[in-house]
Amino acid sequence: MALLRACWELTAGICSKRLTPFLPELLDRLVACAALPDEATPAVIARVAQMSPASIDRALQAELAQRLGGTRGTTKPGTLLKGQVPIKTFADWTGRFQASWNWTWWPTAGPVELASSC
Repeated sequence: MALLRACWELTAGICSKRLTPFLPELLDRLVACAALPDEATPAVIARVAQMSPASIDRALQAELAQRLGGTRGTTKPGTLLKGQVPIKTFADWTGRFQASWNWTWWPTAGPVELASSC
């Protein structure tokens, strides 16, 4: 799977869901420029071009583990900003309905978590 690894490295290591849609076009351009690895036969190129995101993840699993250090997440829990973020609770809520688009009066259920994609 040196061909898949080369395509993945050319695209700066993007996730498989973003790599899959333009993988066939990338392979066509690499063929036109004669910039493919030596073991890239037409059959291998066709097989890689039709890979699903899950298959790409399985094929690059060892490479991903090595680069990411075994973790896939990028956000970590922390309390650095916890005291600086104002949060309204039901104790702070007066229960008065405001007829404007300012939804700052709406009570929150608890702390907000960050999420990252890919």
